[in-house]
Amino acid sequence: MSRYTSRESRMTDNVISRVLVLNTGGTIGMVDNGRGFEPVPGFIDGFLRKLSMFHDTDFYDPVVHGPGLITGVSKFGRRCYFEVVDSDPVLDSSDMNMHDVRSRILPPTTRHHATPL
Repeated sequence: MSRYTSRESRMTDNVISRVLVLNTGGTIGMVDNGRGFEPVPGFIDGFLRKLSMFHDTDFYDPVVHGPGLITGVSKFGRRCYFEVVDSDPVLDSSDMNMHDVRSRILPPTTRHHATPL
């Protein structure tokens, strides 16, 4: 049996899903520097923070929610918390190898997996 009895109760439940976005570099995190595109730390977070569909500034409280972004309530009564973590340094994927995958991608995934919201 569902814990929800009506659409209204789902809308007020404010269930929050979590999404970890790892910016290791690559096309989505690149900016044109005049000589071509290069990965830029903070670009993805800054871009998403300006879009109300990804960041509900009326609900967001940095003390409660941390450094990430939080969406408005979806039609399913849920919010989504996004945290964008940049690798140091961010690299173009053509410059990465398996060592980079193990040292840059796996550690932040493990650290954030068990972090409560």
